[in-house]
Amino acid sequence: MSNYREERRADEALKADQRRKDKAADVEARLQIEKLRADEKRKDQEAADERRRKEETERRRLQKLAEKEKAERKAARNAKVREFVTTKTVDIFVGVVMACALVPAFVSQASFLTHEGLALPLACLAAASVEGATWAFTAMAAKAEAEHRPTARLRIGTWVCAVFAGALNLAHWSDTNGAVVGVFFGLLTPLATLLWDWRTHTSARSKAERKAAKEAAKHEASRKRKFKDVWERYEAILAAHPYGSVDTEVAWTQAWADTKGSALAVDAQTLGRRIAAIRGVEEVAEKAEMSPEAFTVELFLADVFGSSQGGPDGTGTGLTGGPQGRTGTAVLDPDTDSAEGLGTLGSKGLRPSREVARKAAEERPVDAADVERVKALAAALGGTDKLSAKKVRETLGCAQAYAIRVRDAVRAEIEGEAK
Repeated sequence: MSNYREERRADEALKADQRRKDKAADVEARLQIEKLRADEKRKDQEAADERRRKEETERRRLQKLAEKEKAERKAARNAKVREFVTTKTVDIFVGVVMACALVPAFVSQASFLTHEGLALPLACLAAASVEGATWAFTAMAAKAEAEHRPTARLRIGTWVCAVFAGALNLAHWSDTNGAVVGVFFGLLTPLATLLWDWRTHTSARSKAERKAAKEAAKHEASRKRKFKDVWERYEAILAAHPYGSVDTEVAWTQAWADTKGSALAVDAQTLGRRIAAIRGVEEVAEKAEMSPEAFTVELFLADVFGSSQGGPDGTGTGLTGGPQGRTGTAVLDPDTDSAEGLGTLGSKGLRPSREVARKAAEERPVDAADVERVKALAAALGGTDKLSAKKVRETLGCAQAYAIRVRDAVRAEIEGEAK
């Protein structure tokens, strides 16, 4: 019996302990749930606060941006106003004068016509027609000048209408208030027209543009007067092509080549004089007992080092002349087969060898101007097959090796253009 009671008491104790544990677990669970709820609530509150902070920051940013844009628009408007006032001052004053002149001029003309017996509506329409025609002609003249079109007829129409309107005002006010008032009102329309015409006339084309147009017209007239045959071919080329599709200078170059058979600014007479001059210089070189190679080197060194006064003896017999003291031209001495420098070179006793000078002449790059001269020579001879190195050397006054290189360059260029 006692064992039973003890076991029962033990069971009761176990059950009580279990109840305490369950109760403690329930309390712990409720506390955990409340803690989780508090954490969630805190997190929600922090998220809401963060959203409000972001929204407030964005609102302030947008507000500052809007204020900045507003300030920029205001500054831009003020800048435009300042620019308009500073740059359009003349237009403002001219506009004021035109407005102040237009109203009394219109009233004067309408009053004059009604005084002459015309009905008021018709008088107003007639006066508006006269004033409107004046300003219409003025606006059309300004537009035509801006587009570089003739303006003479439009300006004549402007001044005919302006003078007629002024005459009506003069007649009306002279009869009623005397000559002084008549002249004053008679000048209103011509004065406003003059101001506006000068304003638009001076702003359409600058002085430099007018000068350039005048020089271009003068140059064109000179071409037409001096080269009539080329001018006819030039007009034919422009007329044959669609308008504006060919550059005028390209057409002129082509017309020159078609008419003169040579490069621009070169004709048969010019080429003949050039060849004759070269032959004359070669004759002088032969009389001075200079070989063609020595003469070529002399010309080359004159191009490279400049020229000086006088020859080797200081008597002024050098091939080229120039101020003393500059680097002189080396003249070959046929007896010593060497070059004696003039000017600074001669004063220092420098004697460049003939071999060095000849090598420099052979390595000289082909000049585009020489190519054009030889192309003109080929056109005058009738083709590149008749173009020999000797003729090239006689034309250019150069070394044989350089003449061959120029001839080959011309042949290659002409054959390439033909292909």
